[in-house]
Amino acid sequence: MPPEERDRRPAVLFALAVAVRLALAVVMPPTAWNGEMLEAAKTLAATGRLADPFGEPTGPTAHLAPVYPALLAAEFRLFGSESPWPPRVTAALACGLVAALLPAVARRMGLGRRTGLLAGLLFALAPAFPVELQGTWEQPLVAVVLLLLLLAAADAHDHGWQRTRDAVRYGLLSGFALLLAPGLLFVVVLAPLPAVFTRDRRAVSRLLVAGLVTTGCLAPWVVRNAVVLGGFVPLRSNLGLELAVGNNDAADGTGSPVVPPRHPFMDRSERDRLREVGELAYMREKRHAATAWIADHPAAFARLTTRRVLLFWFPPGELCLQSRPALGWAVAALLWVVAGLSLVSLARLWLARDRHAWLWTVFLFGPALVYMVTHFLVRYREPVHAIGLLLALALKPGFWPRSRAS
Repeated sequence: MPPEERDRRPAVLFALAVAVRLALAVVMPPTAWNGEMLEAAKTLAATGRLADPFGEPTGPTAHLAPVYPALLAAEFRLFGSESPWPPRVTAALACGLVAALLPAVARRMGLGRRTGLLAGLLFALAPAFPVELQGTWEQPLVAVVLLLLLLAAADAHDHGWQRTRDAVRYGLLSGFALLLAPGLLFVVVLAPLPAVFTRDRRAVSRLLVAGLVTTGCLAPWVVRNAVVLGGFVPLRSNLGLELAVGNNDAADGTGSPVVPPRHPFMDRSERDRLREVGELAYMREKRHAATAWIADHPAAFARLTTRRVLLFWFPPGELCLQSRPALGWAVAALLWVVAGLSLVSLARLWLARDRHAWLWTVFLFGPALVYMVTHFLVRYREPVHAIGLLLALALKPGFWPRSRAS
């Protein structure tokens, strides 16, 4: 096949993924529960302040990282905040970018371009998460950034972290990633870890460059939070709240809006308490309550953590698509197959001593780690779904001998 035709295939995948999601979005019912992201974005669009994420005036916030609400706010200013289509188009475009990137990622990581094309085609044709159609949360864009960060980490890793441009690129992408989704902190920190143990001074110096660039990206957000909220918030303020929601006598491992009713978005008394003491003090109270419960109930915490791990990789159908149970179980079956095959593929990469086994491990598991101690919602799986598809589809006859690291 001529090179120019091959070069067009990522564009075809992009268009296909966008078209499928926009078509499905037409028949999707409107989102009944806006959530903190849309509420904060609407406030930002109307007032220029990142505030009030809980549906009522509760003041300035760092409950959300700034990038995605800022993007939605810009769209709301241009097109109005009543139409559901600006977020839907944003999500569809992000999914298109994921599909288009998969061939390049597969080739760069040694899986072969055909694996990437097949993964891109499956990703394009089979949306597995409602957030891909609704765009009300940041996960589709996180999936794009995660793939770009993987490419940057692979370049730096393969050159032994010797090149300054690799460090700067990784630092810039890391800074953006953390301002979009702070849960990627584990990925950002763990991906370059092998270079630390080489004791190569040049590599360590490039890691410091990457760290400085990342810190520079975060600095305006940190300063804003110190001035507006009166405290040090490097990424988000809400970890204490998420721990409390996920670890208590009524918790079931999920982030259900009714079990337990302790989130300010659903509970007026919690909103009143937040207004009374301020966001940072409120989040500290929640953190103290959560850590005290965990210390007093270690066995229950272990059971909840185990359940969250299982839910993340093998979610039941009723969590995948609550409005259509039968279709939800079809989606769950896809996620179960992808999870199982990707884990087998990852194990075989380690056995084959593939040079990218560490990066695959970090990028598959890293985005999930924070949810193992807080709670699970099915949209949290979306950013790693594409990476799981690549690994799962790499399990084909004859792959391993040809793709071993050299």
